[in-house]
Amino acid sequence: MKKPLPLILCLLILAVSTLLIALSGKLRTLFPSQETVLSHELQWGPLFKENLLVQEFTTTQKYLNRIDICFAKMPSASVNNNVFCLLDQQHRILYVKQFSSDEIDGAVYLSFPMKKSLAVGKNKKLLACISSVDGSQGNFSVYSRSKASRQGRFYVTRLQQNDVVYSIENQVDTKEIEGRLGIRVFESANRFFTPAQLLFYLLALAFSLAVLFYKKVRDFIIRIPLRPEKIFLPVSLAAGLLFAWITPPFQVPDEPSHFYRSYQVAEFNLFKYHDSIPASLVEVASVSDRMKFNVAEKTSRQEIKKLGQIPLKPNVLTHTDCPNYIIPYIPQALGIVIGRIMDWTPLHFFYLARIFNLLASVLLLYWAIRITPVFKWVFFILSLLPMTLYQMASLSYDASTICYTFLFVALVLKLAFGEGEQATRKEILWLFLLALLLGSSKPPYFIAVFSFLIIPVAKFVNWKKFALVFAGLVITAVVISQLWVPSRKFFESLTFIPVASGVSQASLFPGAFFSEDQTPPPNDTSTAKKQEAKTQVQAPSPASPFDAAAQKKFILENPFRYVEILIETIKNFTGLYVIAFVGLFGWVDTPLPTVLVYTVMLLLILTALSDAVPGIRVPFWKKCYLFFLFLMGFLLVETAMYLYCNPVGFKQIQAVQGRYFIALSPFLFLLLYNQRIRKSLIRVFQPATEKLVKAKGKGGKKAPDPIPESKAFYPKMLAWIAILVIIYALGYSLYTILYRFYSIVV
Repeated sequence: MKKPLPLILCLLILAVSTLLIALSGKLRTLFPSQETVLSHELQWGPLFKENLLVQEFTTTQKYLNRIDICFAKMPSASVNNNVFCLLDQQHRILYVKQFSSDEIDGAVYLSFPMKKSLAVGKNKKLLACISSVDGSQGNFSVYSRSKASRQGRFYVTRLQQNDVVYSIENQVDTKEIEGRLGIRVFESANRFFTPAQLLFYLLALAFSLAVLFYKKVRDFIIRIPLRPEKIFLPVSLAAGLLFAWITPPFQVPDEPSHFYRSYQVAEFNLFKYHDSIPASLVEVASVSDRMKFNVAEKTSRQEIKKLGQIPLKPNVLTHTDCPNYIIPYIPQALGIVIGRIMDWTPLHFFYLARIFNLLASVLLLYWAIRITPVFKWVFFILSLLPMTLYQMASLSYDASTICYTFLFVALVLKLAFGEGEQATRKEILWLFLLALLLGSSKPPYFIAVFSFLIIPVAKFVNWKKFALVFAGLVITAVVISQLWVPSRKFFESLTFIPVASGVSQASLFPGAFFSEDQTPPPNDTSTAKKQEAKTQVQAPSPASPFDAAAQKKFILENPFRYVEILIETIKNFTGLYVIAFVGLFGWVDTPLPTVLVYTVMLLLILTALSDAVPGIRVPFWKKCYLFFLFLMGFLLVETAMYLYCNPVGFKQIQAVQGRYFIALSPFLFLLLYNQRIRKSLIRVFQPATEKLVKAKGKGGKKAPDPIPESKAFYPKMLAWIAILVIIYALGYSLYTILYRFYSIVV
């Protein structure tokens, strides 16, 4: 009876999987077969009561699976209801659905999925009809249209007797509308065999066979060694390069300002001797303006290629605001330097900067995973989160912040729990270097330096040396983080020092390091200002609505009120933090599906609970202390954003993103480090024939013998699951970015 059980289970899994895949609507709608490109020519119109909008379109495939229509909601306290109806060319109703303005949040595509594929036939005319039940001038949703696109008639007619069919067949007050409704249509040539469905059929077959040949698969899993750092390297490079190439320019939050600052660092304008950059950089970055926070706007490879034709023109300058950091922009600046040497265009600088930021991040995270004695798989997952890789493959300094913090924590864990009786001079030097790098990054993350206190004093011989090293690390991080203002004042003072021996001021402060014109600037400041005015394009910067000093005063005077604001923020935004921690792309407008996000989070928690290393125990007080550091870092991030990005006394803290907590997350997950849970899971998943039994002990009881690590099935199984889930999440993230930013029809 036992022999046919695997076969029965295999067939059952295959049958259920096949049925679910065949009935899955999402797998029939991977990419649209028709789409109205709304970019550049996007316009909006109202949905009024008693008006019927009609868009005619012709099918390209036999089966219709879903229709999406782009809507937006005008500011209003009221709610209005609308109806979507789909008719065939004989005016028979194929589909009808009522939708509310509550379902519209900004400019979004509303989906109207068919319960099952509709066999409408190829090259058939269909009518997409929209009417409003109670839309008025003061309360309405709006539809989108593109004047540049045309397929079939797009018109508005009067809705008579609340009957769509009658209104179309007996049209009154009909008016043609220029362009086409913002619509995308999902069709397929077969009902159950789209390319995505075929792929999942193959995956279901592979999983069923794995169940059938369970013993051989298990032996293979146990036998194959897995080193997370070796797997991280190819996966991160392959996926990261795809992220860098597929994500359109400047579609990572604040990427334009990161680009400007990277260029300044590449020009050795480290302390902002001047705040100007070539105007061509701003011209290239302007492509992001229309797509920010607007999912209806898309781009194309042709548009991006045109940006590559914009020349640098280094002598035509403009003023701009950008961050003050230096070290986090060195990899990006190196890419730009190479682009300048090759005499390429600003767009090429941009992509080179992305690639160099990615390469530097991959190397640092590879090193962190390699040296940490514990939580290698947790570091692996955190380093390959879609959000982490999205930042690494951009110009953002968040990549550097994550890498420096992970590497510092990994080195601390090595000193605290790794082999070796004493810390070497080399390891102490690396601690100071990383403390310097942390101090040069975003201020809240210097809190990671305090994790040094979990290292045993014995690693530094005595308390005196231990205290000296700790004090030196803290002072290094704090001093470096506070050096910006005095350093800039010092270098600004040098600009008024006459330069001898014919060496020009520009050679000391090469803001135009690669410029053809290396003429020394005139000594007369008024003449210099006139000359600068001729070559610069002034870009006015709007006044900031935020007041950090007043906000700080509010917090100090109302500490209990601020605690209430923190609690309210956590209560309202925890879900968003989790989504943005795993994957929230574009200008925080394109999230991964919630199911995938929480699957990755569940994997992280499960890995943290069972990724303990035999023989290494983390005391409870150290776990609590690291968790305290996470809470302090969380508080610093929230407070920093409240000071600089929120109106004074605002009721909750806005603009905080979940990606800000990736760097601090090892402190949170170390709280879950547990040897007992790991041992229990190993015993549960180990085959009964391999559960060795000890000889009878006291009381005549039998106890299971510890299973050798080389024969433990569960850790290897979890590692393979982690690899597959992460690869799937990265693949789905690339699909999400393609779907968001490009019009791709099949």
